[in-house]
This record gives sequence, C-alpha cells and structure tokens, in this order.
Amino acid sequence: MGIFDKQDQGAAKTAMDDNDFLTKESFSADGFEDINVDTMSVPFIKIANKLSPALDEHKSEYIEGLKEGQFYNSVTNEIYGNELEVIVLRYEHMYVEWKPNRGGFVDFHTPENAEALAYDRTFGKWKTEEGNELSENYTYLVLIVGKEAEGPHVIVLSSTNIKSAQKWNRMLITHVMENGKKASPYFLRWTISTDYTSNEKGAWYGFKVKPAQGIYINKAQFEVALKEREALPSRRVDYSQLDAGESAKQISDGSESNGQKFETKF
Repeated sequence: MGIFDKQDQGAAKTAMDDNDFLTKESFSADGFEDINVDTMSVPFIKIANKLSPALDEHKSEYIEGLKEGQFYNSVTNEIYGNELEVIVLRYEHMYVEWKPNRGGFVDFHTPENAEALAYDRTFGKWKTEEGNELSENYTYLVLIVGKEAEGPHVIVLSSTNIKSAQKWNRMLITHVMENGKKASPYFLRWTISTDYTSNEKGAWYGFKVKPAQGIYINKAQFEVALKEREALPSRRVDYSQLDAGESAKQISDGSESNGQKFETKF
C-alpha cells in the first residue's frame, strides 16, 4: 500500500475528488520555505515492549491501539503491526552515550571515539571516566515499502538485537544477482518482523529480518532511493529519541559485542 500501489492511488484519488476545490487554483506556499531535510525530524521505527511508555496509558507517549510486539513510528505514532518491508539506504555503526542508568542522552560517537572515551571496558558495558554508559548501536536509515514518499526512517538495533544486525549486514553486502554481479545493498527489499524471546532474566520482543519475496526494488523505488541517498548527508538524526520509549535497563542475554569492527557504509 503506498505511492507504488494502484489500489492506494485509487483511494487517494477518491479523497481528492471529495476535496477537489484544493486543486482548482494555485495557492501560495509562502511561509514554509524553511521546511526541508534540515528542519524535519527523522522518525524511528520502534518495537513496543512491556516497559515502553507508548504502552502506558498514564504516559504522554501512550499510543492508543498499540500492542506489545508491534512496530510503531516515533513521530507520527503510526502502528505498523508485527511486520514491515524496508529498503536500506545507509548503515552506520555508532555508540550512544547515556548518563548512568539511562538517566539522559549525552551524545553519540563513532566507534573510534567511543573506544577512546571508554575508561571501563567491561564486555558489553563500556563506561566513560565520568561513569556515563556507552551503548553500541547498529543504525539503518530505511524506506518503508509502500510508504516511500514519507522518506527515510531510522531503525536502531542494540543489545540482544546485535546478532540479528550482524546477520543482516552479511546479507546486505553478499547478495549476488543472476548476472553474477554483487547487488548494491539499496537494490534489495527486506521483511523485518518482531520475535518473542525469553531467557532467565525476562522476556521481550526482538528483531528478525529476511529477504522479501521478490527481493529486488522496482524502477520507481530505485529512483526514490537514489534521491534520498543524495540527501542523507543533510538529514539530522535525533538519537535522543532512543531514550523515549525505552526501559531504564535493557534485558541482556550476553550478546552485546562492544568493540567489534563491523563497518558497512553504502
């Protein structure tokens, strides 16, 4: 469903027919010139878990109708359900610095800067000299299939989801097309879903990914992907959004991989 779906286009046409006065003459857009990639928030695609404020009716972040294990949009509050198709525009390996016990966002760092800042390098729990926590994150800027016109969204995988991220990275850079050439990562579509997981410390919904059926993007998606990739250097990602909707302490199964040097930018 979206700008590349005939049924969706038909629904949009019906909606415009009901408001055809909007198209009968040109109206000025004066006053909106400064709304661009520099001044718009890039939304995060998040998974609702037990302690997510989005599930708490008493919190301002509460999203009516959202259920545990569903993906949702951090800006629009749109609920996506348990599965989405995405196209990856860019990947970055980075670290987020938090005050102790996720007391507040401080900054984000490249792996090299994080390594230099790490005073305590206990496996999976890097800390600065001030006691701030350094959380490893695998970050993906993606287009949602069927909603390509909405532009890039951010998926951040950390803690117990890092193993899934590393598998995804392997698939992203090793796919070979029928002509024998290696596919650029943004030629491909992926199905992401949530996965119920538990261990002795608790239970939560994690992240799964697999190639989408008919893995390659179409020409219209290719053109959008190229345009959005050109604009990526101007887009500002507000990583402090990671603090909203997350539990104070992430559940860990020991799968954190601080210090690994898996870099894939495209």
